[in-house]
Amino acid sequence: MALETATYISSLVITNPAAGDNVSAGDDHIRLLKKTIKNSFPYVTGAVSATHTELNYVDGVTSSIQPQINGLSAQVGEPYTWATKSTTYQAVVGDALLCDTSGGAFTITLPLSPSVGNTVRIADIAGTFDTNNLTIARNGQKINNLSEDMVLDIGDVSVIFVYTGATYGWRAV
Repeated sequence: MALETATYISSLVITNPAAGDNVSAGDDHIRLLKKTIKNSFPYVTGAVSATHTELNYVDGVTSSIQPQINGLSAQVGEPYTWATKSTTYQAVVGDALLCDTSGGAFTITLPLSPSVGNTVRIADIAGTFDTNNLTIARNGQKINNLSEDMVLDIGDVSVIFVYTGATYGWRAV
């Protein structure tokens, strides 16, 4: 039988070479396999260590993967947009705040009437909470089961406040 022709792996015929083909045609088949592998993976220049399961995660990706991951994270794991604050602010449920106290201390006030499971995220964007503290005003609810405001005085800290109900109030996690 004549050597099959193929450009990519998907074009190879699984039954070739046939049982009756000359053994001498084996070299030609090996060269064909090498050519189709190189054509199918032209930009692989080093070892690929992904498992088949990991590779299957990108099944259906039609363009650069990072924008698609970013789009999905907005739908499933990260339904909030970070906003920068550098002065006193009244937080709303679901806020994600990058707080910058490099210009001086200020206060973030938690939402007035939260429901169980509501969150407010706060991050020290400038790493200056230790020199210019950020006060978290409780707005009538407890914070970590205490009836007092919380002062964030450790630099480079991030806190998620989750409302657990009237008994314990906002929990810093």
